[in-house]
Amino acid sequence: MDFPDSFFQRNCFSIFWIYQILLNSFIEEGVKFLSLKGWKILHPYGFFLGLGWGGMEIFAHYSAKDTQLNAVNTGAVLILQIITAGILCYFIKKKKPILGLLITITIHTGFNLLIVWLNIWSKS
Repeated sequence: MDFPDSFFQRNCFSIFWIYQILLNSFIEEGVKFLSLKGWKILHPYGFFLGLGWGGMEIFAHYSAKDTQLNAVNTGAVLILQIITAGILCYFIKKKKPILGLLITITIHTGFNLLIVWLNIWSKS
C-alpha cells in the first residue's frame, strides 16, 4: 500500500517524524514491558494495565491538545493498549519477553503511522 504524496510532503522532516513515531512506540511499549516485569503482573491481569495505560494516554493527549474526543479515537487507543499489554503478558509468561516486546513495538508503530497517514487526530 502506497502512502499518498501528502504524507511525506506534510513536513520537510518526514523522516524525522517516522523516527519519532518509532521512538514513541519503543518508549511506550518499553515502559509497559518494564511495568509488567517489575510488578510481576500475571497473564490475565495485563488487560487492566492496558486499560489504565490507554486511559492515561487518552487523558494526556486530549488535555495537551485541542482535539475532538470521539468514540473512534478513544476506542482505537484503548483497544491498542489492551491488545499490546496482553501480547506482552503472554510472551513474558512463555519466557520469550524480547519477542513480545518486538511484536508490540511493531504493532504500535504501525498504529501510529496509520494515525498520521489518516490524520485521525485532527483539530476540532
